[in-house]
Amino acid sequence: MLDVLLINPGDISPYPAMGLAELAAFVRQYGYSVKIIDFSVPNITKADVVKTGAKIVGISVPCGLIRRAFELAEYIKEKTEAIIVFGGYYPTFCWNKCLEHRSVDFVVIGEGEIPLLGLLDYLIKGKGNLLQIPGIAFRGQIKPNPRAYCPTLDSLPIPAFDLLPLSDYPRKTESRFIATLSTGRGCPFGCKFCSQSAFWEQKVRFKSPEKVLQIVDELKKTYPINYIRILDDIFPLRPQEALEIAQGLKERDLTWECQARIDTVSEDLLQKFAKTGLDRIFFGIESGSPKIQKFLGKEFEPSMIKRKIAVARQEGIKTKVSFQIGTPGETRKDVNMSINLANTLDVDEIALFISTPFPGTPLHKIAVERKLIKSIHPDDYDPSIASMSTGYLSVKEVEEEAERFLETVKTASWGHHSEKGRKLRKLY
Repeated sequence: MLDVLLINPGDISPYPAMGLAELAAFVRQYGYSVKIIDFSVPNITKADVVKTGAKIVGISVPCGLIRRAFELAEYIKEKTEAIIVFGGYYPTFCWNKCLEHRSVDFVVIGEGEIPLLGLLDYLIKGKGNLLQIPGIAFRGQIKPNPRAYCPTLDSLPIPAFDLLPLSDYPRKTESRFIATLSTGRGCPFGCKFCSQSAFWEQKVRFKSPEKVLQIVDELKKTYPINYIRILDDIFPLRPQEALEIAQGLKERDLTWECQARIDTVSEDLLQKFAKTGLDRIFFGIESGSPKIQKFLGKEFEPSMIKRKIAVARQEGIKTKVSFQIGTPGETRKDVNMSINLANTLDVDEIALFISTPFPGTPLHKIAVERKLIKSIHPDDYDPSIASMSTGYLSVKEVEEEAERFLETVKTASWGHHSEKGRKLRKLY
């Protein structure tokens, strides 16, 4: 009988759930049998989950997939006797809301490796005490057990690539065989809207370049990948190590893409990255209004933004930037400034999001204090719809301003998460 099944309940996507592969590898090294089901792969069904016969089912629950995760948990409870564990962003900050549902037995808070291992030891081997397992929550608690972090990321085993059917993921480009990869966890900047910074408590840890390239080598032994999507929020935080990793990818004939805060990557580093096969880079700009940028934690001079983008374009690097509409304090004048800046940027894509008060973020606290949030329904923690006013623009007007941005900026479209969120909402 399978000990533990790990599930990504998301919609179809070309990007594999590499975080679950890391988690699976960790618990597997302690002798537990584990399997992954990723709903990003076409033709995966709820029945496939039941067929595994797993004793414990862990479900990753980011904001935007909360309803789907609860529906899946309820289905599993109806069909099996499995113990269900929620983990990920939403359960970390709303653990008590998760445990109000009868289908959820335990919640993992923050980083998952040590808490999940402790739960498996307790539930399967009868070892330990629930109150002593770090980073978990269960019914009856006033507060969850304190979080736990792995000592070093280099100490983690190679992700369980064999549990991910990489060949079955849809391809954005027919010739592109994609894998995802993280070289660290967390971000030190603390932008008010950022869920990742909140999740990692504004701490950041890294894998060594040697460890990263060892992971890539093992991945290439399993699948004929030719493209890497680096998941780090800001890949160039360590410029020298980032360049070493990039050069290693080039030596392995891999093209790659990454995200970066535009003021953390120098023009010289962009030029060097281009020589290693950097295909695309994503910058979060968020607003053309100095007032809104300052509020969010990003004060970028338009001249600097344009200069960095121009260098990337000259080097043949595709560029994508993001903007968001609906920040507290935002007016139509501020939106106009964003539209004006967006229209002057020579980029391949502009991704638009609606500013969302994710639980645990400073933005959420501010929105609550100013009474801007329309509702606290978990489905509204999703950048595909407006869930708060700005103090100047109503919820409806935020939606209208987002549509006006899309109509006015020729290279703009809904960001990946927003587009996916809108699609999922139509299914309900």
